[in-house]
Amino acid sequence: MPVRVALIDEGCDVWHPDLTDAVVGGAETDPNGGMRRWTKGTDYIGDPHGTACAGLVAARSSVHGLGLAFEASLVVFEVLGWSTATQGPVVAAIEAAAGLSDASLACDVICCSLGPRGKEPFSPSKAMRAALAAAASRGRSGFGCPIVWSVPTENAIGQDVSASEHVLAVGSVDAYGRRFGAANVASLYAPGQDVVTTVSPNNWGVVSGTSYAAPLVAGAAALVLACRPTMTALDVRKHLVATSKNGVLNIGAAIQVFG
Repeated sequence: MPVRVALIDEGCDVWHPDLTDAVVGGAETDPNGGMRRWTKGTDYIGDPHGTACAGLVAARSSVHGLGLAFEASLVVFEVLGWSTATQGPVVAAIEAAAGLSDASLACDVICCSLGPRGKEPFSPSKAMRAALAAAASRGRSGFGCPIVWSVPTENAIGQDVSASEHVLAVGSVDAYGRRFGAANVASLYAPGQDVVTTVSPNNWGVVSGTSYAAPLVAGAAALVLACRPTMTALDVRKHLVATSKNGVLNIGAAIQVFG
């Protein structure tokens, strides 16, 4: 069974020809904590940010390229009306993605690139902290779901959600090795500047930002779990950091050790 990656964002264009086979389900969550599962083909929202992130994880294309974990399945969560002050939609999505509230939406890896721009911190609420802890310890039948989160674009002032002990915080690098994102939070870096991925409608384009580094790390986590399904969430996070090259994701080294 393919590894399932939860993409918590603002929707995804599932009719993109390189994504439609990858997306197997999803739901929308609202500020009141409500959740409604989507019907594929009628309810999915074609958000450009989520579409770009989805392609980096699991795009299937023989022409333009492939997502890092192109055999993984995607479960897309559209978080409606979320903000740093209204974290309920994201909390509900995390709980569902970990299989804590809806087993049919349960995933193995959770990827989130939501956050404010600049120095404003995304300080986690009590409910957010509880959801992250539960997903990382009780998700995936008790092995825990690795949670990958992009860091803010600048050094965060105060406690940012990406600094949680249950999260692998990811910044981005460009082709010259220059690093972007909050250095006081990031524990791993991955390509995220001028990367090629899926864009709507039915196309590929170039995007930049820490948002686009996190999906590559989530894809790497999916590949690790495809090789070693019983690794704990903590072990996956430690493994990706330990096999990195000078703090930058090294997918070859991460997978090679499994033979």
